[in-house]
Amino acid sequence: MADVSLKKRIWGWYFFDWASQPYNTLLLTFIFGPYFAQTAAAQLMAGGMAEDIAKAQAQALWGYGLAAAGITIAILAPILGGIADSTGRRMPWIWLFSAMYFIGAYALWWTAPQDFSVIWALFFFGIGLIGMEFATIFTNSYLPSLGPKDELGKISGSGWGFGYAGGVLSLLLMLALFQAGASGRTMAGLDPLFGLDPATKADTRFVGPFSAIWFAVEHHRSGHFRHHRRSQWRAVLLAGRFCRPRNGAEAADYPVLSDPDGHRHPDRVAVAHVSLWH
Repeated sequence: MADVSLKKRIWGWYFFDWASQPYNTLLLTFIFGPYFAQTAAAQLMAGGMAEDIAKAQAQALWGYGLAAAGITIAILAPILGGIADSTGRRMPWIWLFSAMYFIGAYALWWTAPQDFSVIWALFFFGIGLIGMEFATIFTNSYLPSLGPKDELGKISGSGWGFGYAGGVLSLLLMLALFQAGASGRTMAGLDPLFGLDPATKADTRFVGPFSAIWFAVEHHRSGHFRHHRRSQWRAVLLAGRFCRPRNGAEAADYPVLSDPDGHRHPDRVAVAHVSLWH
């Protein structure tokens, strides 16, 4: 594998936030969340529930779904964080949770009002939300390899800002091209693209596939941050010898040596910054 510059790796890391942010912006906050509440309330009213009670119950159902996903994340996040920090097998986890994101988001297309299921809507939304959060845990574990310690705060903050910009752009595209307003046209004055029918809420439900496809396409751009400089590691391996602390220094005084896949070797410390490999 060819070497990838540090700058490209940093931008690749930024692009994961850019790719995943629409789940928060489009699905959780601005489009699918309100759609769920409106559709669930309409279903409850069709069953004879009073309007005010139905709206309150719909909001409660949405809250229960978020709480269930949040509890799952809270329980498993520390465990997965430990795995991300202590093992080198990050990529299988990232692909697993990215698949959960894609499936959960895309499946929201099948939430049409005429056959709306509260349970399935919350289930697939929760699957995608959990996938997003857990994939982020593993991508964040790459942050220490993207620069010196005093630069990590700047890199992290810039990544957050870049991701937020991606969420805003995806929202503008959704409103301008796909979701119709009260007039039946989009914010840009267009008929919803692809013949999406506002009568069946297809223009709104499209936010699920749109978020999934956005994630899949932009996730591909994020691949650079996972490419380590393998040639340098091979050179160390070919040397066959590793530096150890000397002259009374403690191992903690030196950075721990890690291989390209993140495997850490506490018994071997990299001291190339003070002497040649020997």
